[in-house]
Amino acid sequence: MTACNGSVTKSVAVIQPTAVETWAVDHITKTTTFTFGDGTTTRTVATVQPTSVVTWGTDRITKTTKLIYGDGTIIRSTTAIQPTITGGVYSAPVYASDWAQSGSLTKPSVSPMSYVYGDGTTGQIGAGTALLPFDQSALSARSITDPNAVVKSSTNRVYDLSWGTPDKMGPTYAAMFTSGSYTYPSEFTMMGHTISGQCVDGPANGGCANGFVLAAPLSDVIDAYNQGWTGKNVNVLMFDQYHWTIGNGVAGGDSHGITTMFIAKRYAMGANLLGLDFSLDLNTGKPLGVIRDFSGSVAAGAAIQVINMSFGTNYWSIVGRTGSSIRRYDITYVDNVTRSYVAEINNVIDGSISMTGFNVRDAVVIKAAGNDSIPGNLENYAKALSANATISPRLLIVGALTKAGSVSYPARMASYSNYAGTVTAVQDRFLVASGTVPFADGALAIDGYPVSSTGNEGTSYAAPRVAGYVAVVRQKFPNLTAARTADILLSTARYDTLSCYPYCNKAIYGQGEASLGRALAPVGYLR
Repeated sequence: MTACNGSVTKSVAVIQPTAVETWAVDHITKTTTFTFGDGTTTRTVATVQPTSVVTWGTDRITKTTKLIYGDGTIIRSTTAIQPTITGGVYSAPVYASDWAQSGSLTKPSVSPMSYVYGDGTTGQIGAGTALLPFDQSALSARSITDPNAVVKSSTNRVYDLSWGTPDKMGPTYAAMFTSGSYTYPSEFTMMGHTISGQCVDGPANGGCANGFVLAAPLSDVIDAYNQGWTGKNVNVLMFDQYHWTIGNGVAGGDSHGITTMFIAKRYAMGANLLGLDFSLDLNTGKPLGVIRDFSGSVAAGAAIQVINMSFGTNYWSIVGRTGSSIRRYDITYVDNVTRSYVAEINNVIDGSISMTGFNVRDAVVIKAAGNDSIPGNLENYAKALSANATISPRLLIVGALTKAGSVSYPARMASYSNYAGTVTAVQDRFLVASGTVPFADGALAIDGYPVSSTGNEGTSYAAPRVAGYVAVVRQKFPNLTAARTADILLSTARYDTLSCYPYCNKAIYGQGEASLGRALAPVGYLR
């Protein structure tokens, strides 16, 4: 400024530029235009990252991320973050080097399992206890099939697969069959009868050789024996339709009961095998007769864990063969004739009729399907047992194969065997197993009378194989109920050892061929 007197005064001011912000479509790039007082403009470009706010849903899996940008834009995204699982470390069983002598072993274990969620929280999902069982899928994901713990299936059925006490005699039993068969060195007593080797036309003509040759069981049975699973201390009642008597003036006598017991013994060497002496006629309503132990002595009362029923109605023998099949009205006729007998047996098995000193209410019931080439639901014993609500959950009905199946050498249904049929109550309880005898023709002699293996086959001999399997499973998993044990045998059965595979018809084969190996390591199959 210039005053009147000519003096000059100057003032200095700072003029801040004005700023205008614009944002690119990416919401990150910010351009600021500065306009100065002298009209000059400059621009600056900056990248401004959004702030992030994360929230989690109540399921602890749904993660929502909110991005807040500098221009005020908000973008949300939702993702599902599955939890990770910690724990579940498997420690395999360790058998001592002198296992056959000491029986010493460390049982397997699985460490507790927990979920670790994305929000940092954790939740225990399994400890192998009754209160917190392991989930089958979590174990299967780690290929753990035998955890020695409580396991829950996908259908929420709980199976207590805690180990019992292995039998240190198991390796000794396995060693008997290292050459593929075992020859008993001398005769022995079974159910009060003398068991020996080959005889010729009875004891009066040539006598008997002491050695009785018994073929080796399947490899999974040998494996079970080596691990100590022999059926030890499991009570198996061989409920047979025939008398335990031999030598009725005919060579061989009545060997059915002895043969079925011997087959069960082969598959469960450590089990307590008991026989029901049918010297009394059940139709008279008299007491059921005497239960005897393996030696033939009267047995003390006990809880029965397994019942084998190698009997049923032989429709062919009653109505005669009238063609290629049994007529429906013949079946009805036979059912009417035998109705009271079937009802009485049904009442014995469900415990309505007491066998003094013996409790059968938690016994797995194995029923031979029958040899009439008819659907299993038409055989009147199977029909009655499967319709009984206290029996059916623990019932196994067993059809016969021509041999034991394998993936390399599959088996087929025996032509004589009853098959599963389409009735769910029977089909769901139906298994198959070999219906042959495990000895050569005449190799087994009972009280000096040779037993023929030629044509000696049937569902009667398939059933005790499964009975032996059940005894072994109940020894290994003693906390299982009969119903859960039966569930395991059904769910672990297989089709890939059968000639029908992969197109097996459940109306023929039911649930498939019984598998001891799978039943002893059932996680992954449980239903």
